[in-house]
Amino acid sequence: MAPAQETPSATSRLHKLDIAAALFGFDKLLRRSAWGSLGWGIFSLAIGIWLVLDNRFGWINIAFGLLLMAEGVYEMRVREPKVIQVAAATLGILGLLNLSALLLAIAGFRVAGANPVVGFGQLIGAWMAYKSYADYAALLAQSDPEMNEEFKMLMHQLKNADPANDPDVVEFISSRFSDSEIRWRVRSMPGFLFFMGNEMFFGRKQSQATCFFLPPAEVKIEIIGEKMFGDKQKAVVTAAGLRLKAIFTPEMAQKLMAMC
Repeated sequence: MAPAQETPSATSRLHKLDIAAALFGFDKLLRRSAWGSLGWGIFSLAIGIWLVLDNRFGWINIAFGLLLMAEGVYEMRVREPKVIQVAAATLGILGLLNLSALLLAIAGFRVAGANPVVGFGQLIGAWMAYKSYADYAALLAQSDPEMNEEFKMLMHQLKNADPANDPDVVEFISSRFSDSEIRWRVRSMPGFLFFMGNEMFFGRKQSQATCFFLPPAEVKIEIIGEKMFGDKQKAVVTAAGLRLKAIFTPEMAQKLMAMC
């Protein structure tokens, strides 16, 4: 029997949910960048105050500290395309300041709290942030506020689901050598599967979730054997361009195979 074709409305809903998930990913990066700006701002402010109290010139450090802290608060609260530009510009200025420490050191001066190696990294980060501006602006332009709220509700529900008792939810662990474990949850919904992955470290979540939506036909699971100890199964799950080396309980593996 040929697989059922998705209706235009279902395809549109899936596309809007994917946009909502992509925006969530951007928000995760923006929050991380905001906390970084706040951290650097507090550090620069502390260095500046220390220099001033030691009767040395530290007003530049204080000014940059306050600028970074203000930028961090702005980046945390505002969700507009210009946030990317502000973040990139601020990071670029800070990178140039740190990079100038090398030139000043050659001239025989030292700049407290500045590091040229950090400066190179910040300039690279600024360029990458600037390049992402067009993508973020396009996602915001295509986004549906109601679908964004639905995505948040779906994510909250999946986070709080009990895979052992919910027939529509699967949980498994994926990892690669030298990488952190990712705990994945998958919910079967009418016309698509909702994937949500959290990086784990010693059993604790270390990042915001990675989320995406796919029709069941685009997800494949291949059981490749059993673990040496215990009754869990090893499998390869292929979804959204990812090839996940997964560990399942037999029950979870069977549920995911039935969903696909």
